[in-house]
Amino acid sequence: MSVLLVEGLPGSGKSTTAHLMARHLDQSGISTRWIYEHETPHPILQYADVVTTLEQGSLREGMFDEGLEQWRNLLNRLGPDETIVLESAFFQIPVHPMLLMDWRPNQIEAYVASVDTMLSNHAPLLVFLRHDDVKTALTEAARLRGAWFAGFLADRIAKVPFGIARGLEGFDGLVTYFTAYRNLLDQLVAKLSTQVLLIDAAGPKTMFTTRISDVLGLPPPDAVRTSADATDLIGSYAATGIDDTYRVGFDGEHLILEGDSPTRLLPIGPDVFEVCGTPVCLTFVRDAEGHPERLLCDAPLPNLPREWVRER
Repeated sequence: MSVLLVEGLPGSGKSTTAHLMARHLDQSGISTRWIYEHETPHPILQYADVVTTLEQGSLREGMFDEGLEQWRNLLNRLGPDETIVLESAFFQIPVHPMLLMDWRPNQIEAYVASVDTMLSNHAPLLVFLRHDDVKTALTEAARLRGAWFAGFLADRIAKVPFGIARGLEGFDGLVTYFTAYRNLLDQLVAKLSTQVLLIDAAGPKTMFTTRISDVLGLPPPDAVRTSADATDLIGSYAATGIDDTYRVGFDGEHLILEGDSPTRLLPIGPDVFEVCGTPVCLTFVRDAEGHPERLLCDAPLPNLPREWVRER
């Protein structure tokens, strides 16, 4: 295959699914690049434009024309034996600003149809992680991401044309907006020529990659476990230059970054791990006696500290 697209509501598992499938494709001998939704700079559309739309209630002039041109450039550079995995680039990043500005459905459909046509020569598969119960999905997303999440979005949606026209406020307004977004995606999906795999996002997330692999004719991914030899990496690591700490724990099978939503560390080499669902790579550095003393952080994300020192 050439292009795998992953879309869904917040908290549906887009990033984790895209990351795990990119790893699985690469381990299956398919040269694969995963493009994270917040990757900076993004090769198609900048997530910062979505944030700006929420904050200022306006669209940057020409952003969608630029987006179409960037799609064209990205696909033209795609080699015959290469695959790209994109989360949120097909629907989320462009469609949210359009809907927030209360664009008519036919305007949004025209943009999506243009991208759909470009993809037609690249064996695309769209994985739509669909929630039927939007309210429950948002409640769970807010639980995992923290109290700020729902409040931030609800406040912003109330101040943009879509929210103003409908008098949206609070969590109920948030549910109304995302229900409209989900319904719009249903309409868009029904008109695509791109192959679509519809997955119930309320189902077990452990089965998402198995379902996708089956459609792609691949065996299911192997279970990822951390070697017991790596458990000496457990501990707290303080960022250099700012007041922040990574706490590394172990859940019996995986090293994890602890927090409100514990995140697995996926091994890619001795003392080297990817943070599941993000493009962050952590390399643990040991001292002369073999004890972990710090970790180095690498990712295409701005403002991320690069060195973290183990706390004793």
